[in-house]
Amino acid sequence: LYVDDLISAFYLCLKKGHKFKRVDYVNIGSGVPSSVSDILRELEAILGKKLKIYSNQEKFRKDETPVEFCSHKKLTQLTGWTPKYDLHNGLLETLRGEGIVQ
Repeated sequence: LYVDDLISAFYLCLKKGHKFKRVDYVNIGSGVPSSVSDILRELEAILGKKLKIYSNQEKFRKDETPVEFCSHKKLTQLTGWTPKYDLHNGLLETLRGEGIVQ
């Protein structure tokens, strides 16, 4: 999830707090599954080059799931929030912000 989407979700939660129960929860996420491989492919596409990736299987958690995501359905129902950035554009904006790409 791109940081601007997270900030807009927090803002709407505060602005529309009256729609929540006294104790409530919502998920803030894209609603789209993304794996580490997906992220690496997007980075390669943005950078225009193949990345050399090294991993150490011993460092992997045993309970790690290969793909994670959460539904923002309840948040959308309560606040009208939906993410504006997909994985590609969120990564692109991050790399722009860091001065890595134009």
